[in-house]
Amino acid sequence: MCSTLLEVTKKQPQKFLEANIETNFKNYKVDFIDINKDTFNLFEESAYIYGLTADNIEIPVDVAHLSIINKADTESIYLNDEKVNISYEVSVTEKTSKVVIENTLSFVLNKDNSLGQFHLGKLKTLSSYLKCLQVIKHYIKSKNLSFRTFQLKGEMSMDKFQNIEEEINSYKELIKVCAEIGISEDYVFNDKENLPILFNGIIKVFKDKKYELLTIPQEAKLENIRLYSIELSDYVTVSLIYTGDKFVNFYSKEALTTIGGLLPKEQGNERIDYSLDKWEDHYLQVSVYSSQNVNKMANDANFNFEILKLSFSNKYHDIKTDATINVSLSYINYYNEFHDEKFLELALDLNQRHLDKVPEDFFARINIYLIKLIKDHTLLDEEQSDILDILEKAEVSKNNQLCFACEVLLRCKMKAERIFNSLNDREQKEVMGFPIYHFYKNLR
Repeated sequence: MCSTLLEVTKKQPQKFLEANIETNFKNYKVDFIDINKDTFNLFEESAYIYGLTADNIEIPVDVAHLSIINKADTESIYLNDEKVNISYEVSVTEKTSKVVIENTLSFVLNKDNSLGQFHLGKLKTLSSYLKCLQVIKHYIKSKNLSFRTFQLKGEMSMDKFQNIEEEINSYKELIKVCAEIGISEDYVFNDKENLPILFNGIIKVFKDKKYELLTIPQEAKLENIRLYSIELSDYVTVSLIYTGDKFVNFYSKEALTTIGGLLPKEQGNERIDYSLDKWEDHYLQVSVYSSQNVNKMANDANFNFEILKLSFSNKYHDIKTDATINVSLSYINYYNEFHDEKFLELALDLNQRHLDKVPEDFFARINIYLIKLIKDHTLLDEEQSDILDILEKAEVSKNNQLCFACEVLLRCKMKAERIFNSLNDREQKEVMGFPIYHFYKNLR
């Protein structure tokens, strides 16, 4: 005992005891005295906490007593001869051990009497719920569940799970039908959702093709190759294309090959004539999503960002079009509101690719500089010089909106404010819709 205590004391030089209490460390170590003794109890003994420096030097921080130990992990195990990835969290206190599988199925064991109980919570995602059912089936059959960190053993009543095999198969079928309309098995359903009604409706409409059950307005009756926004419930909306005999997920490769976005080359020619043999002579190809409201898309239960990104590849989108710049602005605005980095990166990619093809387009350069500032990067001297050149040309042409954008990029808020106040109501309203205005409002 004396030698162990001396070893712990060596780690606690007096000059560090007070000086390092407020120091923040990235890594910590917890140490106990005489951990090998027979009567050792993690929750009764004092825990000595050390902060680890970059050189792994242990600096004493505090002495504490453990109240709970948590561990979260994901592990691949075999359930009923099928390899399944299972996420779990283990919580251990002095009196109980608790295991929560897929944030849905919980096992609680009382250490004093070795009695336990389990609870299957409400479905959060189809994937996690199916895994929980598979865990229950396996446990009923083998009376054992083994992970690297823990092992569960004991009897489980089958009263509530007489039809578990049938239930597992029904959820597998539901996952397959949902995948066809783009709802991922990892989609998180709203806590307030009436799941039985929703799931029954999905099976009846999209598996049994009872499309008459859909609440589509009379004036919007089903037509071939037409986009429909379908509310499956108060919380789940999907965008689908009707192809004459079935619905296709709007956010899918199949949709990209079924429909396309066309932009008339001639101003004023808004009507698209699909009967033309050489449509390329009259229209520019653009992403089918370029005209869609980004907030609406992101709220769709079947929205797929990777498909959105794919739609702007050269195969489906002419990067030279002005539509590239316009849609990138909406993605920057979306980032400003929801801080989803994916949309900011997509906007940057669109502007950079557009600039490669149209190097004289200063709007693309302005957007790239703005995104760089949004990311807290510093503009290079040559970039600031380029902005000054754009500003001079804007002053000559009396393009005050462009002057405003340049002054904002140069972080001259007072000048930008004076220019903004000189704009008429229509111009001010227009500027306020651009992401540059959001950056301007946050300038200090």
